[in-house]
Amino acid sequence: EIKKKARGFPILHNTQFVPLQRNSHKMMNLVSNWKNVNKVVGAGIRRVAASIDNVGAEISGSLTYDQVQFPTHTRLATFEGKAPKVGYQAWVAPNASVIGQVTMGDRSTVWYGAVVRGDVQSIKIGQMSTIGDRSTIIGAAPKRDNIDEFPRRVPLPPNPLNAGHPVVIGDHVIVGQGVVLSGCEIKSQAKVEAGARVLDGAVINSHSIVTAGSLVTSG
Repeated sequence: EIKKKARGFPILHNTQFVPLQRNSHKMMNLVSNWKNVNKVVGAGIRRVAASIDNVGAEISGSLTYDQVQFPTHTRLATFEGKAPKVGYQAWVAPNASVIGQVTMGDRSTVWYGAVVRGDVQSIKIGQMSTIGDRSTIIGAAPKRDNIDEFPRRVPLPPNPLNAGHPVVIGDHVIVGQGVVLSGCEIKSQAKVEAGARVLDGAVINSHSIVTAGSLVTSG
């Protein structure tokens, strides 16, 4: 039975909505079952995809699994046949450059605009160390001893400062923004603040702090 209001809009009795309520319960059950199916199928697909990814990383051979995870615009460059080695969950900013003989430990980071250049000497960065924005890290190239205009009958003893120095950065080291590290050693849990310069042959001991704008020379 249908009753009409004065404006002519029909109003149905409540008894006519009983079939719709039953259908709504069925629809809710169907939706919940479909969600469960999606969860099971989705989990299975993810397991299969992870297995395929691991197999592909092993087949590639030339790249480690973690190196494959870097985006293509990140600059990890090979120099004279020597490529950077990046540890587990290490991160390099898109516009940073890591070149040549560089080894990064697990969970270390190189931030925006930084340059880590291992062309003439090796560079080693320990675990969970951070290289700040716009910092530059380079090795010290070997220098020629006894560069004289006229040769000497008795050559001078070799200068150990001219032997060249790699860069060694320990674990849990903080290198601030705009820092320059050249052929030096920064031991674990040390901090080099923004704008500091640490030059060839210098050694910064553990738990030390190089204040902002400082200059540390060799010896």
